[in-house]
Amino acid sequence: MRKTIYVILAIALIGIAFWIGWSYASNNTKKEETPTAQTPVTQKDTSDTTDTTEPASTDFTSTKGVKISVTEPLRNAIITDPLTVKGSIPGNWSFEASFPIRILDADRNVVAQSPATLQGDWMTDALVPFTASIPFTAPDTPTGYLLIEKDNPSGEAENTDSVEIPIRFR
Repeated sequence: MRKTIYVILAIALIGIAFWIGWSYASNNTKKEETPTAQTPVTQKDTSDTTDTTEPASTDFTSTKGVKISVTEPLRNAIITDPLTVKGSIPGNWSFEASFPIRILDADRNVVAQSPATLQGDWMTDALVPFTASIPFTAPDTPTGYLLIEKDNPSGEAENTDSVEIPIRFR
């Protein structure tokens, strides 16, 4: 009689083990979902915001070969008032965590200027994120430049460096 009970218990345990394994496997397999509604197809925005003849890269090289990144605005973007500028520069391009940014017209006349502020340690050679907001009035020229300059409190020519990004006015 004891032998029969052990056999029944063994069969029951084996059955429970198979059931647990099957339940675990079926719950952890990826289930394919049938979409309930089709996603509408949208057309690509065809508004002319960037010049497609130039890459939309966010990386730029300064006049002295320093790499910086500007994520907003992109090269040849149509800008509106106020202009928001975002990116990353080497911390040593700033003085006390700020550096000058200028908007120039096509003739390189200053349209507006404002300091940009680093959002991290400025006493480093590493890239540090920055942001700036520059209010401006669009000039008569349809194009211009965003001038990002290394802060140069000494005023010495050997300490100057900059990046020009072509922009367009609305």
